[in-house]
Amino acid sequence: MKLDNFTDEQILTILELARVAMSDAVDDTAYSIANTCLYIDMSDKELIELREKLQEELEHVETAEEKRDQEYVNSSGNICPFCKKCTVSADGGVEVDGGVAYQGITCDSCGASWNDIYRLIGINEIKVGTITA
Repeated sequence: MKLDNFTDEQILTILELARVAMSDAVDDTAYSIANTCLYIDMSDKELIELREKLQEELEHVETAEEKRDQEYVNSSGNICPFCKKCTVSADGGVEVDGGVAYQGITCDSCGASWNDIYRLIGINEIKVGTITA
């Protein structure tokens, strides 16, 4: 059976199943679903082609964890990524390691804790120093 024999609707159904699996952050489930749905007398080459198409599509799918993290960043760190309440507080100072800094955060409502991650992106020049010999 040729890969071209699949209708656009069949491929979209497979991709949707893969998206659902990825949105639930289940490792390799998308490929298992695709294999189960499609392993109908396909050659290895055709199966590899299909996996490549699925991989290309899945690279653009955001996992549940990535979506949660992005929502937290978009809230400027003011909303708990787990319970969605505005009751977060810092657990102390910022620890710096090279160009990255970390700060412990806790939600006062649900008790979840995590580290905010800060990256050095540039400088804000305040005063230019002079070199003395």
